[in-house]
Amino acid sequence: MLLRQIALISKSKKVTHQELSRVSAALQRQVSKDLRPIWQIDATVDAFPSDADVPLGYWKITVMDKIPATGASGFHLDKQGQPFADVAWSDTWSLSASHECLEMLVDPFGRQIMPGPSPKEGQGRVNFLVEVCDPVESPANAYTINTGTTAEVQVSDFYTPEFFSPVRSAGARYSFGGNLRSPRQVLKGGYLSWFDPADGHIWQLFGPAEMGNFQDQGAGSLSRDITDHFARRTRAAHAAKSEKMPAGRKLRLMADGGQCNLTSDPFTSLLSGPAGAQTTVQIKDSTGNAIFQSISYGGSQIGSNTASASFSIKKGNADLSYVPAAPVPGDALKLTDPCGNILDSFFNDGLNVRDLQVAGK
Repeated sequence: MLLRQIALISKSKKVTHQELSRVSAALQRQVSKDLRPIWQIDATVDAFPSDADVPLGYWKITVMDKIPATGASGFHLDKQGQPFADVAWSDTWSLSASHECLEMLVDPFGRQIMPGPSPKEGQGRVNFLVEVCDPVESPANAYTINTGTTAEVQVSDFYTPEFFSPVRSAGARYSFGGNLRSPRQVLKGGYLSWFDPADGHIWQLFGPAEMGNFQDQGAGSLSRDITDHFARRTRAAHAAKSEKMPAGRKLRLMADGGQCNLTSDPFTSLLSGPAGAQTTVQIKDSTGNAIFQSISYGGSQIGSNTASASFSIKKGNADLSYVPAAPVPGDALKLTDPCGNILDSFFNDGLNVRDLQVAGK
């Protein structure tokens, strides 16, 4: 088994060498105990005081206060074609460093592909870019590693080779942390990239995958630096559009006495509606029949053992939490309004409690 070598360094004064060493130890443990048995890849991860201290042959991950204007946070290749990554400092920089470390090890040069059936209806077999952390990159899917101190280090979940299986199998492990429940699933805050040979375009799917947030990024060649750029551009455009949209945009689904007045942001799954309005949500499975085991809004239960529940939208954000009960665990369920508009879509594993935010305007 080839042993690769990763150097973790910091150019940020916010990161002490003690913290850098603690994170490098966590990444080493993650690579050796979690990644290696699944992907058959091994590496050393060491902290170094500066660039000058890094021996030849190491792939560098550098933490910075600010990424240079000519670059971008994430994966790059140097002039010799060797991989390196720059990570912008934040409170969760260890999660970003873990993400870059794992993806660098599994696909060092950012061009590894895996064929499989496209998640987009109408497309056939496509070539997926192997980016093991992207579909689960949200902090909500992270886990922690203890390195012998009181401080837990946050690291990224990552998918397994089973992620590219053609069909869902009982007992299959699709991500190390168990966050992924089916092949080619994309969770909230994540994305998946592929090349469609039929049209020569790069496509991306932004989570949650069941919402169908497909982006045609146009013709091009598939590589990690390109897809990362497309993802940043798409998210920035979405954020800018959201900021410019008037608050009244959330009234578009008003119908039948105000019962169909919730809308869902496809990138964040944030439900929105006019404050004070009465609204109704319901769950349906593939047969059109499903019930809530329980549903709560703003900390209070509003329904149990029922197919739907009504509530008055509060001003500000409040949690909409529900435990679905499906005929068969693993069914694809849809949270809808009485007009048939899909507000959320997901797989029920028989255990999950779904937590959404409802914003009253």
